[in-house]
Amino acid sequence: DRDREEIVTRQLEAVGLPPALFGDRRPHQLSGGQAQRVAIARALAAGPRVLIADEAVSALDVSAQATVLNLLRDLTEERGLAGLFISHDLGVVRAVSDEVAVLQLGRICERGPTEAVLAAPAHPYTAALLAAVPEPGRPLRDTGLLPADPPSPLAPPSGCRFRTRCPLADSRCATEEPRPREVAPGRTVACHRPLVGAAEA
Repeated sequence: DRDREEIVTRQLEAVGLPPALFGDRRPHQLSGGQAQRVAIARALAAGPRVLIADEAVSALDVSAQATVLNLLRDLTEERGLAGLFISHDLGVVRAVSDEVAVLQLGRICERGPTEAVLAAPAHPYTAALLAAVPEPGRPLRDTGLLPADPPSPLAPPSGCRFRTRCPLADSRCATEEPRPREVAPGRTVACHRPLVGAAEA
């Protein structure tokens, strides 16, 4: 009906897809980036206050990633939306997030302003993730992880979930699960031995 056509037209225009060209296309007729934009348009059609994007650009090439990331940033700002962006790509996280929460086996191990966390991580797991990111023209860096298989999320280790791979782990880490504590204004870390200055527990 006409109302539906108006909604489709408005949403396609919002994500930069001309309705005359894309209004009647089927999924197999879209590129990866176009399909992601249609998915965003569909999510926004209900007028949400929060937009959750789970690995929204992981299957796209770099050019399409940039287009979709810019679109997400612009739409959340224009519409006053809160955005929750889930990604394993720290470069993507830096591009779209004001704040970051790093999860390890389902628990938040560190959170804070994105630039502060990525510039000087407080948790050894965050530091290892950053060390694992390849940089053009530089040899791969040592992550510092102990040589062990990652633990199963179905049967996590006692105490700190990261302790079996953490180079800083001690006996306390095996028996006591670390609780989040503030290590800097607006920054928390769940670690008995954080990498930035913190008061002793």
